[in-house]
Amino acid sequence: MKKTILAAALVVVPFVSGQALAMTDDMDMFGGVTLGSSSVYLGGDLSADDSTSSFGLKLGSNFDDFRAYGDLSIASWSDASLTAITGNADYLYTVTEKLDIFAGGHLGFHSFDVDGWDSSGGLGYGFQVGGIYDFSKLVSRDGMTAELGMRYSLSGAEAEVSTYTLEVDNLTNFYVGVNYAF
Repeated sequence: MKKTILAAALVVVPFVSGQALAMTDDMDMFGGVTLGSSSVYLGGDLSADDSTSSFGLKLGSNFDDFRAYGDLSIASWSDASLTAITGNADYLYTVTEKLDIFAGGHLGFHSFDVDGWDSSGGLGYGFQVGGIYDFSKLVSRDGMTAELGMRYSLSGAEAEVSTYTLEVDNLTNFYVGVNYAF
C-alpha cells in the first residue's frame, strides 16, 4: 500500500508543482500516448536480456523551456510484465519554430510481475532524450505534436521463485508518441 501511495505521489507531484510554479498563459496542459520497443536487462540468480513492445500514457504541463509530467508505461511478454509509474521533468531547447529537443530525468516506481513468481516493486530512475515536432497545421488541430525519444532506467524491481531471483537491472525504451496540448 505504501508503494502505491508513493508511486501516485511521484506522478502527481510534478503535475501539481508545475501548476503552482506558473499559472500563466505560458503554461499548457498536455496528454499523450507512446508506443515503443523496450530492452530489459535482468540480473540476479538467473540473468537474461529480452526485448518487447511497450505502451505509455502521460499527462503534464508545458512551460516556456521545460515540461513536467507523470507517465505510466507498460512493457509485457507472454508470461511477464514491467510497469513503470514515474514523475518526469525535461528541459526543452527550441531548434526551430516547430521543433524542440529535450533532455530530462525521471523518478518513480517499477513493478516486475512474472507468472508464478513472487514479485516486488522498486525504485526506478533514469534519463530521457528526444525531439518534439509540432504538426498542428498539417492536421488542422492546434496543440498536436509528435515525439520521438529514448528513455534509460535503472530499476530495483525483482521477482523470486523457489531459490531463484530475477532483478530488473536496467531498461532501455525507444518510443514514438503523439501529444495534445489543451
